[in-house]
Amino acid sequence: MMRLRSMGVNFQCMDADKKITVDTSEKNGGTGQHLQPFELLEAAVAACMNITARARAERAGIKLNDVQTAVRMNWSEEGKLIFEYDYSLGSLDDDETRNMLVDAINGCLMRQLLTQRKIEFKKTEAK
Repeated sequence: MMRLRSMGVNFQCMDADKKITVDTSEKNGGTGQHLQPFELLEAAVAACMNITARARAERAGIKLNDVQTAVRMNWSEEGKLIFEYDYSLGSLDDDETRNMLVDAINGCLMRQLLTQRKIEFKKTEAK
C-alpha cells in the first residue's frame, strides 16, 4: 500500500520509502514543481508498457537500445476517459519482433487492470 504524508509546503505529500513527491498546480494552491496525481497515473501506465515491452524482448533474447512510451489522459468526451499512448521501439527491422513488442505494450498489466476490472474504493486500515 502506498502511504503518503502531507508536507509543510502547500499541497505536497511524500512517500517515506520511495521518495516520491506529489504536488498540485499553482492554480490549485500547490507549487507545480512536482508530479501531480493524474500525471502519476499516466506515468504508471507508460512505465508498465515500457517495462512489459523490455521484459518480453529480454525473454526472447532481443537487445533493445531505446524504448520510449508516452501516455496522456484525454477527458474531452463526456463521461469517458481515454488513455492516449504512443511508443517508439528504436531501430527494429523485423516486423515479427515489432509486432511481438506491440502486443506486449497493448497487454501490459496496468492497461488490463484499468480496462478489464471493475474498480471500487474501500476504506481500510493502512499497515
